[in-house]
Amino acid sequence: MESWSKGIDIAAVGKQFGTPLHVVNPARIRENFAAYEKLTGAASRIVFPVKANPSMAVLRVLSKLGAGALVASSQEFYLARLADFQPEDIYYYSPALDMRRCIGLLNEGGTVILDSVEDIGRLTEAMPEGMSE
Repeated sequence: MESWSKGIDIAAVGKQFGTPLHVVNPARIRENFAAYEKLTGAASRIVFPVKANPSMAVLRVLSKLGAGALVASSQEFYLARLADFQPEDIYYYSPALDMRRCIGLLNEGGTVILDSVEDIGRLTEAMPEGMSE
């Protein structure tokens, strides 16, 4: 365990909040983020995959720090929005594309990542007239 957690009475916290329990250290998240920011040169270059840890506590800290959110489902999109990620900071990438989600996110200024010519064609066909121009 990391040193910050040694001061926590895990049994008492579990009794108070129930288990299973996920304890988050916002200071550690900020420290790790700062290291990534130094490496990448900008907070906006850091994109966190929501599926890696969909905890609202974690997502809110990252949102406030200026990270982007990578989402692969509508549920992950809603979590990112609840955590105050702005649409332009949300990146949608999924092997099972939801075209309505793609179009909605594009309309809001977000980014859709496609990895095949077929998906580009499907999205282009699904777009309302005038949107693809």
